[in-house]
Amino acid sequence: MLPVITGLKGVAWYKWLTGFFMLLYLIYIAISYLYLPNKLKSVTETDVSEMIGREISVGKIAYNPFYLSLKVTGLSIADETERDLVSWNEMYINFGFWKSLFTWKIALNEFRLDRPAISIVKQGDRFNFSDIIERLASAEPEKEEKQKGPAEKTSIALLIRNISINEGAFMFSDMSGMVPAQSNLENLTIAVKELYLATGDEHLNDYNLEAAVPGGGRITLSGKYRIDPLHVESDITAADINLTAFSLSLIHI
Repeated sequence: MLPVITGLKGVAWYKWLTGFFMLLYLIYIAISYLYLPNKLKSVTETDVSEMIGREISVGKIAYNPFYLSLKVTGLSIADETERDLVSWNEMYINFGFWKSLFTWKIALNEFRLDRPAISIVKQGDRFNFSDIIERLASAEPEKEEKQKGPAEKTSIALLIRNISINEGAFMFSDMSGMVPAQSNLENLTIAVKELYLATGDEHLNDYNLEAAVPGGGRITLSGKYRIDPLHVESDITAADINLTAFSLSLIHI
């Protein structure tokens, strides 16, 4: 009588393979929930903050491994003024994995930004972000000498199905004149469908952008465009705009 095999040597190869992929899947889930969010938060608040020379604060970062979505809440980039340079309440990105895989494009199913705010201040010939640009420019390595012969042209394509910016605010202060001037845009909402950006693609793409104007009314911008070579055809439609309310929300002196 043959001895009964009780060890793992008797396990069929396909069961080994199934177990191996299950282990990889569990590692992926663990990394997605336990490691990746905290790592991204740490990199943003330390490395990126040091790179631009500004304090960056992030409330929470969450990654969903099933929907391939990333959510960043409570982000702010500090400024020397009383307002943050950039901030938002929540940013949500849903990656289009299968669309990217089968079309060889960087595809996003959704990009949503809730309550973003940008504050720009001009003093003389400088802005409150000029030091960031100078810092990034000084960190770039010296460009290598151009090689002889024509350079190969690479193409990049980005497809975003839905873009929405909700309750945005843009503040601009000009302190360089005799009398300080300030322009504000508040409660700005923008929706864009099927945004396609590509270099080296001569095909004209349709676009449709709708924006809710502060003070009431909407503006629609639609047409066709191409990035490289640049070509834009556009039609603008405005409806139910209260010019008085819009002017009061736009300019404060």
